[in-house]
Amino acid sequence: MPDTYGIPGRTDVPLAGKNGEAVKQAIHGVKLIPVDWRNQVMEKKAGWTERWKNEVIGNTSKQTEVVKPKS
Repeated sequence: MPDTYGIPGRTDVPLAGKNGEAVKQAIHGVKLIPVDWRNQVMEKKAGWTERWKNEVIGNTSKQTEVVKPKS
């Protein structure tokens, strides 16, 4: 993953590869914030989805709901 400028998500996986040093320099001094996917993200998924539909898609005049065509 570091070869595509990714950052390992685990602390036991070293940042290596041909682009590892460039990534280390790019993120030097950056505070990484851990995300609790189970409690902070997935439990609030419905709310985030609704917010996305309203604030992002809704501002584009695109349809936000899938409607089955009438037969």
